[in-house]
Amino acid sequence: MLRLKAGYLPIARVGQRQQPTTRKLADGKELTGITAEVKTRTDTAYFEIGGYGLADQGLLFIKRVAGDDAAKEKPLIDKFWESLKLKM
Repeated sequence: MLRLKAGYLPIARVGQRQQPTTRKLADGKELTGITAEVKTRTDTAYFEIGGYGLADQGLLFIKRVAGDDAAKEKPLIDKFWESLKLKM
């Protein structure tokens, strides 16, 4: 039996796949994280979650693209990743 705390709603999940990923940035730093595909009854979404950190600071990047928009948004997202430089 599923028990929920007050204020929490269950997420309708039809299918999910995820795998580890790394992404090398323009400045040579490497993000580590996961990519995931989440399917519901009516939609598919693609996620990429990656982070970079030092001893006392860090950054977390989350990308979500709806399945219908993936091809249209790819050039802009690729340009973002290709030009990203972290100053920490």
